[in-house]
Amino acid sequence: MSSQTECSPARSGPDPPKEFQLPASPCPELLVTNSVPSDFQSDEIRKLILDVEAEISGLDAEIINVSRALGRRLKLKRAGLAKFVKSHRGVVSAIRRLPSELLAEFFSYFLAASDSFHSPELALSRVVGVCNRWRTTVLASPMLWRHISLSIYESPSHGPEKLKQISMQLQRSAAAALSIGLDAETEHIYPFHELPFSIRLLDLLLTESRRWKSLYLFIHPSDHKHFTKAEFPILEKLSLVVFESWTENASLFFKSFPALVDLTIRVDGNSLRVPGKLILEREFI
Repeated sequence: MSSQTECSPARSGPDPPKEFQLPASPCPELLVTNSVPSDFQSDEIRKLILDVEAEISGLDAEIINVSRALGRRLKLKRAGLAKFVKSHRGVVSAIRRLPSELLAEFFSYFLAASDSFHSPELALSRVVGVCNRWRTTVLASPMLWRHISLSIYESPSHGPEKLKQISMQLQRSAAAALSIGLDAETEHIYPFHELPFSIRLLDLLLTESRRWKSLYLFIHPSDHKHFTKAEFPILEKLSLVVFESWTENASLFFKSFPALVDLTIRVDGNSLRVPGKLILEREFI
C-alpha cells in the first residue's frame, strides 16, 4: 500500500452558479478538519492557489476595463438624461409665461446693470440672441433702445456702419425719451471741422433733439455751438466735461436747455454738481 495520500477530485461547498465553475478542491476533507496535509497534498494545494490567484488577477484587470467602459457609457447616458431634463424644465419655466411687457422691463434692468451699458447695442445683442420670443420683445420695446452712447470721434472707416446703427436705433426707440452719451474716449479732442464724420453723426442725432432727456457730453468746447441750433424741450439732466477755460457761447449753450434741472460739470477730473436753484436762475453761467 502506497504511503502517499492522493488528493481526491471531489468538490466542497454548494454548487457555484451555472455561468462559471470554481476549481475542484483537491482535498475537501481537509477544509472541515484540522488534519495536517501530506507533503504531496501541500504541493498540490500551493500550485492550485498560485493558478487561482493568477486567474483572480486576470479577473481584476478585466473588471477594471469593463468598469471603465461601463462607466463611460453610464456617464454619457447620464449627461444625455441631464440635458433632456434641463431642456424640458425650461419649457415649463415661469419666465415663459411672463407677459412681454414685464419681460421688457426685466431687460431694461439688465441693460442698467450690464458691463456694456455704455454700449447698449452690445448688451441688447446678447438678449436678442437667446430665442425668437426675446428678440421679438426687444425689437418691439422702444424703451430698450433709448440709450445711445458712442464715441463722437470714432474712426471714419466705421462711419457708414455707425450711421446705419444710430439711424436704426433712433427708429426703434420710436417716441421714447432718449439718453445720449457723446464721449471723446481720448485724451486729445479736436474740433468737428477736422472730423467731418463727427458732424454727420451729430447732425443725425440732433434730428431727434426734442426727445433728448439726458445728455453726457465730452467734446471740444468750440463745438458746443452746434447745440444752440437745435431744440431740447425735455432735456432735464446734463453731465458736461470741460478741459479748458470755456466762456465763449456758454450762456447761449445753456439757454438751449430750458427744462434743465440736473447739471454736473467736470473740470480737470473734478466734478461739480450745480444746485437746482442756480440752474433755474442760470446764475452759474
